[in-house]
Amino acid sequence: MFKPVTLEKYRVIVLQDEILRVLAKLNKLNVIELTQLVPDAEESEIVDGYSTTTRGKFASLQLTKLKRMQTFLSPFQPAQSKMQKISGFLQGKNETPHPIPSHFNELKTIAEEEIEALNTSITDIERGLKEQEDTITQAQELQGIVQTLSQFNLSLDLLYGYTSIKVIAGKIPVDLEEHAMKEIGTIESATVLHVSGEKEKTVLLSVQNEHESALNKVLSQTSFDRMPIPELQGTAQDTLNDLKEKMRTAEQEKMRAEKDARVAYGKHAGRIAALIETFEGEKYTANAFSLFKKTGKTTALEFFVPEKKAVHIKKQLHEMTEGRVIIEEQSFAAEDAPVMLKNPRFVRNYEMVLEMFGFPQYGRFDPTIILALFFPIFFGLAFSDIAYGIMLTILALFLRQTVGKQS
Repeated sequence: MFKPVTLEKYRVIVLQDEILRVLAKLNKLNVIELTQLVPDAEESEIVDGYSTTTRGKFASLQLTKLKRMQTFLSPFQPAQSKMQKISGFLQGKNETPHPIPSHFNELKTIAEEEIEALNTSITDIERGLKEQEDTITQAQELQGIVQTLSQFNLSLDLLYGYTSIKVIAGKIPVDLEEHAMKEIGTIESATVLHVSGEKEKTVLLSVQNEHESALNKVLSQTSFDRMPIPELQGTAQDTLNDLKEKMRTAEQEKMRAEKDARVAYGKHAGRIAALIETFEGEKYTANAFSLFKKTGKTTALEFFVPEKKAVHIKKQLHEMTEGRVIIEEQSFAAEDAPVMLKNPRFVRNYEMVLEMFGFPQYGRFDPTIILALFFPIFFGLAFSDIAYGIMLTILALFLRQTVGKQS
């Protein structure tokens, strides 16, 4: 309790045909950490490292697809009340199991059939939802522009399409209107066609093409907020009505897509989570080979285990390989060892707080017990909860002894 768990480090040499079974067994036996095997000069002449495996790349690709689907579906999880969340936390998860085979060929079949079908289905929902959201956003932006242009009471097709002149629309702060008009008047061929508005002036200008750059320079010095002029037909009011209908239709399509996403969450979220867990294990196993070394027929690996479990683990490895294994204890420096804490249940929750500041080095004092004793006190003092608690306790005892006895 006052120090991290005592560990031992072992090097294991097994036949390459049995390495996957050995890794699975080590995982079940609670090996703390696989570590990089660094051969000495003599060993380096007879061992080679593992390159990136096809299985690792395959698992990474499937995880990318699965996590993207999970990220998209997660906002569509049904909302729960606080009591439902508390009840679920106390009772633990009670989800339908999703058995997944561990054989690599069966995982490939799942990827080729199930994951691809899921990915296609969810991608279609995601694409449809994004299209409707983009339609609504673009219509809202266009609506704001047309709403402003409607002040000019002109047909929108009169604002563009000229060969020798350019029509410009924008807004100017009312306190800069007079200055802006003087500056615009200095530009040859620049004409103010319309000005409207009270707090902010909406201005419509025209200028010959050869003088547009000069006018733009002047406008940039007068806080002129230029608006794009869309190439639309008809009156502004007709366009606004069309945009309103377009947004209404897009909202309906968006709601349908969101409903499809909620249904997909209910049907597939659990399965996706199970597949992610499986393929993360597959990726971990495949990538673990980069820590190992190999000869022609054997694989060597090193790992840390709790001292109390070392004898049991060695026995299990001998039994599963029928003695075809070499196990050697290795020395190690404290700074190279992982840290595993072992504390009573009431103290264990404070390990998360300790982790934010950093775990102690292997073999050093574990301050979790001290943190568990004093952290609540400091926390209470900081928020005055302890003082309030003491005052309420005294008041309750006083009322019990006085009013309580009378009643």
